[in-house]
Amino acid sequence: MATDHNFRIKNGLEVGGVLIVNSSGQLVVADVTSNLDFADNIKARFGNGNDLQIYHDGTHSYINSTTGSLYIRTGNTLQFKNQSGSENLATFAVNGAATLFHDNISRLATTASGIVIPDSGNTIGWGNLANAGVLIGSTSAGIGIDNNEIMAKGVGNLYFGTSDASDVVFRAGGTAARLTIHDDGDVEVHNSLDVGADLNVTGEVQSDSLDVNGNAADLDIIDKTITLGVGGTASANDGGGIKINGANAEFIWDNANTQMTLNKDLKFTAEQKLRFGNTYFYRSGDSNFLHFYAPGGLIPHHTTASNNASLGASSFRWDGVFSTTGNFSGLVSAERLEVTTANATINSAHPSMRRGSAGEMFLDAPGDIIMHIDSNNNNTDRRFRVRKDTAGSTDLFSVDESADTRTGGRLYLSGTTANYQSSDGNYLRNTTAHGYIQIGPGNAAHAHFLTDRSNFYFNKQIQVDTGIITSHNEDLILRRAQDSGTGQLQLGRGTF
Repeated sequence: MATDHNFRIKNGLEVGGVLIVNSSGQLVVADVTSNLDFADNIKARFGNGNDLQIYHDGTHSYINSTTGSLYIRTGNTLQFKNQSGSENLATFAVNGAATLFHDNISRLATTASGIVIPDSGNTIGWGNLANAGVLIGSTSAGIGIDNNEIMAKGVGNLYFGTSDASDVVFRAGGTAARLTIHDDGDVEVHNSLDVGADLNVTGEVQSDSLDVNGNAADLDIIDKTITLGVGGTASANDGGGIKINGANAEFIWDNANTQMTLNKDLKFTAEQKLRFGNTYFYRSGDSNFLHFYAPGGLIPHHTTASNNASLGASSFRWDGVFSTTGNFSGLVSAERLEVTTANATINSAHPSMRRGSAGEMFLDAPGDIIMHIDSNNNNTDRRFRVRKDTAGSTDLFSVDESADTRTGGRLYLSGTTANYQSSDGNYLRNTTAHGYIQIGPGNAAHAHFLTDRSNFYFNKQIQVDTGIITSHNEDLILRRAQDSGTGQLQLGRGTF
């Protein structure tokens, strides 16, 4: 043994190989064939500045690199095991996977394309969340990922999002987007959307088609509208609308005729009204009557008489037509009003017209019956006529307006135009082609017989109850004949 420095041996020295001390006083082990034992807290130090230190403090063991990096190199697989070597903790294969183990079971491994979580044989669920392949949280609350499931428990809402103004895109079956949640809150479904339960939308729903399937499926739109053909033109939406498959029911836009077409009946089940502006139709409570309301009246499509709509051929009937108030404030006109059932009435609760059992016609009213001739009609021969039958042309009698200002109207008998009766309020006048006779109390003192003829002719005797015959203000002359030459008796004032 040779040395250039002091050499001290304390507590013994045992060397089983070559032991060399260099000129700096450092011990260089060239070949050691037996153990090197270091007491607790005695460090094996490496490097000029003791940069690498290995030691045991009596409880734990340490490898401490104070500068640079610590490299652990292997030519095949670097393995971390338990003390006995019976369980893997982690393995790192050259050109292969880095694998982490739990209780000697692989739980996380790297691959050439990413990270693989090996199948644990368990499915994520509320009862076995802790058995998930990846668990973020604790065994009682957190987010678990296993196979194709993501499950959250005890953490409140599960949020997906981005930290900037970007979209969240869900893909399936490749790289094509299936569902996109835009940064402005809109949700875009790139294909069909099948909803097995309620779908609540607070904004707009835009879709090329919307199918609601299922025996109990309903589409409820609350405080919103359904807009079809958004962004399109009328011609582009031709044939678009609402269809019910199976029932072959549809409500479709017909662009050629600029109208919506409905190929099934439209039914109102309660007291709903079909409205057109301020007018509407509605059914009665027993569903046997149809009511219509128009504040301005019902008018045909055309305003000229030649184009007015009709009620159809005689084979079409209007049964049970009536007014709930019994009052028509306007004009009701028809070419013919026919009642075919005996004792049937047009309106039994108010002034009415009815047919008798023998075919006669009755006018019934609790008060006066007034027949009015329209004075605004330009026809010069305006009459109320009564004839024997519909085929006859001769009047039994007729009533018209009078051209004579003395009278309020004329009553014609037997279809003649020369013979008529009229009245001016004081007298009843009977007119023929030869003249007239007028009878009536012309004033409070007398009853008058007036005529435009030269005399009155009585074909019977004249009998006076009082026995007095007087003249108004002239001499009273009694003649045997019309000619005074045949003899006469003249009574003058104070003479006989």
